[in-house]
Amino acid sequence: MAAVGRRGIDGSAGSAAACAVARSLAKRLGAVMHALAATGDQVDREAASSTTSELEERPGHAVDVLTAASDSADLVVIGNRGLHGLKALGSVSERVAHKARSSVLVVWPRAPE
Repeated sequence: MAAVGRRGIDGSAGSAAACAVARSLAKRLGAVMHALAATGDQVDREAASSTTSELEERPGHAVDVLTAASDSADLVVIGNRGLHGLKALGSVSERVAHKARSSVLVVWPRAPE
């Protein structure tokens, strides 16, 4: 199982939410979770490392890295920034969902409390 955020693990809130969901699923299903960071995109490494200690950095842009990772993953878990309509077209989560060769779970951000 691969855990990813909107640009892999990038330190964003959406990335952290996706990582938490992936970690929970992996624990319940007895699966292995791989957290990825695409180094060709902006990554807040300090925030990303606080999300998970098992962060693997890979060269390239998020869509390419996550699509390649889907070859060997049962599930790609990716965060979403909550964009709707035309703004959502071409987003990282939308492109990964269409290009991935495994199932993709898009984790939507929670509404502020």
